[in-house]
Amino acid sequence: MIEINNNTKNKIDEKYLEKNIIKILNILNLKNKYISFAIVSKNEIHKMNLDYRKKDKETDVLSFPFVFIKSIWDFKKFKEIDLGEIIICYDVVKKQAKEFDKSIEEEALFLSLHGILHLLGFEDEKTEKEWKHMERWQNYLCEKIKIKSR
Repeated sequence: MIEINNNTKNKIDEKYLEKNIIKILNILNLKNKYISFAIVSKNEIHKMNLDYRKKDKETDVLSFPFVFIKSIWDFKKFKEIDLGEIIICYDVVKKQAKEFDKSIEEEALFLSLHGILHLLGFEDEKTEKEWKHMERWQNYLCEKIKIKSR
């Protein structure tokens, strides 16, 4: 089940996001997993980023897994659990959509995909090797759902 909560006054095509997030989960063989998405303001995400990551700035996406798993991509463990929550900042999405020549929905979907990979244990801030591994999966999934990667 996909739950999307837009906590801003901005319009975003939630049906487009839901349809494509389901595609991503199907590609990853994670059908019928619960995942929650919240779209928030830059003030809200700034506070969360400070509270949870000790980073005093806004960010585009935060991921909060329901269960922390140390090994990357152990599907056997993910078969039995729901995934978690992804927080996306509308203001940053809008800015990045313009920067990367995408629609707001495409950028929100890209960040959702990025967040899902984080829920599955992928990292992009620790080592170059881990970032390259995550980037390959991002590119693969973007190609499958027909959106631009970065």
